[in-house]
Amino acid sequence: MVDGSHNMFLSTLAGRADDVPELARLIAATYRVPSDEEEAASHICALVDKVNEAGIAGPASPGMVPLAVSAFWSVQEPVAWPPLWKSAEDPLKATTWLGKADDNADRYLRYRTLLLELDAARPLTAARVFSWQGGKRFTGLDPSVGERCLENQAINEGFDRDTKSYEEGVQVVAERNIRAVIADLKVMRVALQDRVAQAIGREGKQGQPGIRYSSDQPVRHDAYAAWYAGKGDSDPSIRAWVTPYGVAVGLYPGWRGQGWYDKAGQALSGRLPSGFDFLKASAGFPNNLEPHGPEFKGGRFLAARWFSFGEALDDPEFGEAVVSCAAALQPAVDELLLLGKAMPSPRFDDADNPLAVQVRRFLEVRGYPTEKDDFHRQGREAMAETLSVENLPVFDLPAFRRIYNGKVYGNPGPQSALNTTLGAMSPADLDGFAVRISELLWGEGPDEDRIDALLEDSVRGLGESVIMKLFSIVKPDRYIPVFPYGGTSGKLKMLRLIDAEWDDAVPGQSRGHRQVAANDALRTHLEPYFPGDTYAMGRFLYWLAKEGDVDQEEDIDHIAEAASELLIDRAFIDKVVELLEDKGQVILYGPPGTGKTYFAKRVAQAIARDPSRARIVQFHPSTSYEDFFEGLRPVLTTTNQVSYELREGPLKLIAQAAEESPHPHVLVIDEINRANLPKVLGELLFLLEYRDESITTLYRPDEPFSLPENLFVIGTMNTADRSIALVDAALRRRFHFIPFFPNEEPIENLLADWLKSNDEPPWVADLLAMVNAELIEQLGGPHLQVGPSHFMKRGLNDEIVERIWAYNIFPFIEDQLFGEPARIDRFRFGAVMRRFRKESGLDVEDPSDDEVSLDAERDTTSE
Repeated sequence: MVDGSHNMFLSTLAGRADDVPELARLIAATYRVPSDEEEAASHICALVDKVNEAGIAGPASPGMVPLAVSAFWSVQEPVAWPPLWKSAEDPLKATTWLGKADDNADRYLRYRTLLLELDAARPLTAARVFSWQGGKRFTGLDPSVGERCLENQAINEGFDRDTKSYEEGVQVVAERNIRAVIADLKVMRVALQDRVAQAIGREGKQGQPGIRYSSDQPVRHDAYAAWYAGKGDSDPSIRAWVTPYGVAVGLYPGWRGQGWYDKAGQALSGRLPSGFDFLKASAGFPNNLEPHGPEFKGGRFLAARWFSFGEALDDPEFGEAVVSCAAALQPAVDELLLLGKAMPSPRFDDADNPLAVQVRRFLEVRGYPTEKDDFHRQGREAMAETLSVENLPVFDLPAFRRIYNGKVYGNPGPQSALNTTLGAMSPADLDGFAVRISELLWGEGPDEDRIDALLEDSVRGLGESVIMKLFSIVKPDRYIPVFPYGGTSGKLKMLRLIDAEWDDAVPGQSRGHRQVAANDALRTHLEPYFPGDTYAMGRFLYWLAKEGDVDQEEDIDHIAEAASELLIDRAFIDKVVELLEDKGQVILYGPPGTGKTYFAKRVAQAIARDPSRARIVQFHPSTSYEDFFEGLRPVLTTTNQVSYELREGPLKLIAQAAEESPHPHVLVIDEINRANLPKVLGELLFLLEYRDESITTLYRPDEPFSLPENLFVIGTMNTADRSIALVDAALRRRFHFIPFFPNEEPIENLLADWLKSNDEPPWVADLLAMVNAELIEQLGGPHLQVGPSHFMKRGLNDEIVERIWAYNIFPFIEDQLFGEPARIDRFRFGAVMRRFRKESGLDVEDPSDDEVSLDAERDTTSE
């Protein structure tokens, strides 16, 4: 660090410092070797505060401070204070040994403590080892990964399936174990990515699992590293899978629609390379990769070679074994890819068929399948086990509630009445209810007759939507996950959207017969486009119901209309749109009154075209993650008891709408810098930069979430206070910042243009320009100018201008010049008007209330 980058750090910081001598004294103090950890933390925090005060990013960001100071400390005392190297820190983070740091001071002290524990006499040697390993080198799996998996398996035996929880303190151990295993596999995955891609002849994405099997299941006791044969999560992949009993390296088939596992397994059955067998890969807990032998026996599988821990752990040669397995499976990878292409594909190329055109747009714009689609399909498999004929007699009420209350594989809507009904049942009543559900799903006779029988049985709250979700889970080959019959998202509307023949008034048709017949009609109509994949049919129908045909929208130049209304050059708005398309988000910053919010709202409407696709929120100091994205909120039950529900915030709602839509959606965040942004955004900050990736969120740790490409964010910032300086470098990097200052385009001539177009007195614009020029000189910068929107009011005259000045503008200037009465008096309306008349030569009537003294004006003008 004591090199060019360190010089850049100092020069950048010095260039933005208000007081360079003070900065020099601070650096001299912080660069001296500290006497203990407390003093070291104090040094780092002091310099971080100075960097934050300067409000800059890049080579002088707060994250550079511990690298800079520790480099100088290590020159003076290398054993006691080893330097922080990013090349060593990154692999240590990957192992999870460093843990999560509270701040930059804690970050260095954790690093130092770990190096001294590893080698107290030679901490630099330990740092060099990890720096070397950070260069994509694989030195073998950590010997502890097998022990961690075994420990988690034992912990999971105590997992309470009713409450879906562990004994106190145990979950923390399990999560720490599996994170360490996943992190170690990630090191191997990154180190071998190029060689595995070469072995299978295809370069694709990489992946790893979450720490739980699903939201209501235990922490994993197994994990894998995945190298995909393509860019999608549904493509076949080579996987190195660590279990409590050993490590399996093999081919996972991916997903190509209903029946894919059977087709893929049958194609490879009896033809695997020597030493490879089929292993059963369960969708959820437990997943122990049970051996099936060289012949395929059905279901999800991994075609793999098994390695004992003695063969796989702490051995660099295991990397060679993984690459060799990938090379041996390369023909099988090719065969599965060809088989996937040969499966019946949607017929959506017929330009004369409106439905074919809509399906093509769905596949192009929304995309299918996505990672979330894979998540929902896997969730269906787990829920199907709960509803199986074997498991229903041992009724799991919490699991059943998660099925009909949750959004996995479709949401039947709020079910408060059913929750109350089941909550009031005795154990015997619940057993009877389970019998009725088992008869509904697995009994004899037509499905529609059994549906009618249960509806006639009248379990309060149990309606058609819940029943149809249960059927779509246990019979996915037949039932599309579209649950209601009527309404804005029901089967009747879907049938009309795809122009299917349907008689909604069949005499004597029961509710059950109507539901099943409508489902079958939809499936028959969509089968040519989504063969065997009812989930895809459901996603398409909801997409179509929400957005309809894009081509039916009016051919209107919305951007041109916005430019005309805003009195702003079309080219500037085009530039804003271009910046939005580049990063996905921009921030408009400038003094108050420059029209940032009005501009953001109007441009959002122009981009979204439909008011329902644009929304605005305003941040304030108490705004939280739960307000903005998602959080638990108290609700009152029908029995006047307080309960909590997971309620979605504006970002989650608009992201879900955008995901299922071909149209752009825009979220305007007004006063974005007034909230504690790291607290409000949390893990979402990552998604602002990586729109093509998914993460798990705070309240849904096992459900992937991503920000759609067609969701744009426009933020506004007021630069009249210091809160903009609190925006950290990470956020700055993710936004384009667009200035809105009265003396710069596009605002410079806005007031003059507005006054002219509305036949208002033009001298008001000249007056404001004069005052803003004086404020820039008086206050040393453009951030405290007066915005033009104060005067963009119809019916302006001298009296109204004076009133605006007295009650809107002068208090703002007075606040900025607090404690300087002479300078404040200079900006009273009378004094301002005298200077303006003198400079402009215009005959503007004297204000009636002019109490400023000539002596005060003379004093201030002479400064």
